[in-house]
Amino acid sequence: MPLIKNGAVQVHDWVFVPKGAGLPSDGNAVVDFFTVIEAGEAAFRRDGGIGVALPNDADLGLIAARLGRIDLITIDFPGFADGRGFSLARELRHVYRYEGELWASGHLIPDQYIFTRQCGFDAVHVDEVYFTRQSEADWRQAAASLNLRYQLSHGDYEGAPQSILALRKAARSKPAPTIPAAG
Repeated sequence: MPLIKNGAVQVHDWVFVPKGAGLPSDGNAVVDFFTVIEAGEAAFRRDGGIGVALPNDADLGLIAARLGRIDLITIDFPGFADGRGFSLARELRHVYRYEGELWASGHLIPDQYIFTRQCGFDAVHVDEVYFTRQSEADWRQAAASLNLRYQLSHGDYEGAPQSILALRKAARSKPAPTIPAAG
């Protein structure tokens, strides 16, 4: 599956381990949510980064104590009309203060790219079938399409659209121009 980051396809070195396959001994590996829970501390005593694939209805409380040690979290989007992953990403970033890499994974379309960024995702790991219909050019266009937003809190990433409300506030704080008196 292609990884879209900053509007372009990027190469990564993460291996996605199938459910039930257990933890590999080394390398950057993304494993199922429940595999990490079952492995406990063993998940963090291996050579390489540990990533966790979360379902979009995951109970974050089950891994909250370990979030600071998880290098990558992917959140599953089983269909482009299922937005629960956006809420989960927002919760990870703003409630749990997760600072690691965060990828939306699955059935996403370019129209959703800006929303993934606004919710705290660093990248989108696109389903191969969707990517064959919507190329890298479509993702680049989606990344560049919005340069303004209303939400004040959804712009905490590099290259974020400017907030319309912040621009208005800045304009109001400038001194009013003086008009010279007619003489």
